[in-house]
Amino acid sequence: MKLKFFTDKSFDNKKVKPRDIRNIMMSALKDEATASKISNKKKKEHTQSTFVYPKPRPRSFEIVSYTNDLDALAELELALVGKTINLAGKDVLITDAKWENEQYESLKQELSMYKTRTPIVITSNPVEHKLVYNLSRKDDDSLEKYIIQKIKEMIQIQVKEFFNKEISLDDLMIKITEFNKVTVDVAKGRYEQAVYMSFMSNYRLPRFLGFKNGLGFGEILDSATRYKMADKKLRNTKRK
Repeated sequence: MKLKFFTDKSFDNKKVKPRDIRNIMMSALKDEATASKISNKKKKEHTQSTFVYPKPRPRSFEIVSYTNDLDALAELELALVGKTINLAGKDVLITDAKWENEQYESLKQELSMYKTRTPIVITSNPVEHKLVYNLSRKDDDSLEKYIIQKIKEMIQIQVKEFFNKEISLDDLMIKITEFNKVTVDVAKGRYEQAVYMSFMSNYRLPRFLGFKNGLGFGEILDSATRYKMADKKLRNTKRK
């Protein structure tokens, strides 16, 4: 389930990190147990966050609960709607919230084309960080194989978390058509390797891939979604 909040005016979403949204939500809650739960801080390493904070839009932000924690989302709605918060140095009023059905769905075979909205984090410790750094200096083929393997591993972790199932992804094919490796700040003083990329897959994939999904990393958009977003942006521009 997803809860989407709307603001009375736009803000510079490029300057607002998902971590900022998480912290605003935590501070708005009176119940410490719920605040601790939505923080994802008690999750173990190499497990999937149960609450995800996607990169915000210019007049909205959201929280996704793939475990359908309706009580936590309801508390957030009561705490935030009608509240004024500061985003990117601008005071904005949260005017409304909308519940949307978003589930973590089982993988199904369907030829799909994707592009990252936020970079996919492909390392989770200093050893992997150094390995990717060395691979990037060696050749693209070795790095691409590593990226694909990490994506598969994280999907398996997600399926285990949400469905308690072990799955084999031997037949999952990913063809990377373009990628750009970057270093991202996943926590204060902690940096990991990540990639922006365009790719094709023979499966329809989850919305978030790789590590650190809870902080909005690894969000991918399929071609149909990107077309709808571009069309909506164009129509909004014409109205102005």
